[in-house]
Amino acid sequence: PWSHAVASFRVGEAAFTLETDAARSIGSCLWPSAVAAARLLLSARYGEKKKTVRVLELGAGCGLVAVALAASSSRFEVVATDAETDLLERNVTRSSSLMKGSVTVQKHAWGDLATLPSSTFDVVVCSDCVYDSTSVVALVATLDAIFLVPPPQKKKTTTVAPHEGC
Repeated sequence: PWSHAVASFRVGEAAFTLETDAARSIGSCLWPSAVAAARLLLSARYGEKKKTVRVLELGAGCGLVAVALAASSSRFEVVATDAETDLLERNVTRSSSLMKGSVTVQKHAWGDLATLPSSTFDVVVCSDCVYDSTSVVALVATLDAIFLVPPPQKKKTTTVAPHEGC
């Protein structure tokens, strides 16, 4: 991972500088797969015909994917969640001048269904999140709660697993 205090990089048209904190937690690192996921999502042209694309990011970490999507288009409304949100909030604030869309930060620990955003989403993103097998059960509980929505609210889902430099 990139573990220095500030990471600068380019995704699409935007140049970003985000704070990272490897000493704090592994989730506060900027991993190459987050860059790959951001690039993949930007190239996928989600909801090209839709006015608004609602995105839920689980385990947003330092916020690269959320910020990259919001910077790319005013169509993106991103809800970025993580168990610890102070670093994420700082990076969203730091990048706000780049954003055409919006990013809302919400505290959510996987498996805690009381803190799960209640909206419906067009895209659900979880990038480079499972690095410890003990977190899988909680992540699956969260995904079940999101995707086991009764019709007519159920959305079509696409699973993408980018892998770059990991």
